[in-house]
Amino acid sequence: LWFLVLAFCAIMLIANHVSSVINQVRYFMPILPLFWLLGGVACASIRSYRTVVVLVLFAWCIAGYIAEPAFRKSLYIPDEYTLLHVAFPIDEVIQDIRFESTASDAIAFEFPYRNWAMQGIIGYYMKGASTRYVLTDGLGNNEEPEEKLAKFRHFLGAAGRIYFVVDRTIVSSDFLEQYESILSARYVHCGRLWDTKQATVDKHARVQALCEPPPEPLMEYQLPLALLEFTHEQTAKGQFLYSTWSADLPADTYSLSLRVWDSAGELLYLHDDELPLGEFNYRIDHIPLESLPPDREFRVEVAVYDWRTGDRLQTADGADIVTVYTSST
Repeated sequence: LWFLVLAFCAIMLIANHVSSVINQVRYFMPILPLFWLLGGVACASIRSYRTVVVLVLFAWCIAGYIAEPAFRKSLYIPDEYTLLHVAFPIDEVIQDIRFESTASDAIAFEFPYRNWAMQGIIGYYMKGASTRYVLTDGLGNNEEPEEKLAKFRHFLGAAGRIYFVVDRTIVSSDFLEQYESILSARYVHCGRLWDTKQATVDKHARVQALCEPPPEPLMEYQLPLALLEFTHEQTAKGQFLYSTWSADLPADTYSLSLRVWDSAGELLYLHDDELPLGEFNYRIDHIPLESLPPDREFRVEVAVYDWRTGDRLQTADGADIVTVYTSST
């Protein structure tokens, strides 16, 4: 009967090679009875063929160690590997992020090797959130790193802030350092919201002004509304205008109009959109180079109005249109 031991181990090795995740036993439910039969016969044969069984199991472990990184990590680094992330404080982490994130932000969850298990859990806790998110383990094929990293860059897109969540209860993936390198090249590191042995949550922003609100607002209105800060950034892709707001106002009521004029009084850019609401929110306006060359002087005006009536809100000084930035060449 010793050949049954070989058959059982061979089937397990083949299945592991094909699926790469033998622990997803639900996918093998139709053939589990055969596994139990072969395993039972193999166990019953141990007494008579103990040496053969031990050698076969030893060879199986060596083959698994060589062929499958996840097998190697789970077998030889048990203190750093927790199946199904039981020790990860997912509820508390997501609550903290959802408390301060906005629809213009993005969240990247780095849960290596377990996208299949965590996708539903993350979806449950993110239900109803306006912030988009992704599990990095599900970005393409691990065997094609360039494609995977390209998808990560594409996910970042035009997000003003990124929350990067890393699970420390399992072994880091081979892509973690590359994700962090991409973030550090494109964003300012605002700091860490979480830094425990279970998890880290790093907050990144396009510019420093999006990290935290300033001690004093740039301009206050007569309603509970304030323009906290206005920042201009010139890049190879054009001019970027960042305005941060604090607005305790009803939703779908007020709009923000941003206008850019040149020194001759020509209107170069006009964009009306919903006013960013919340204790600390922001808006990003992008003006392409062809519309506003870097050597051209310009000034930026903002106005907030009730879109139902068209009435402009006045600042504490009584103005309804305010110049917030003037360039100089």
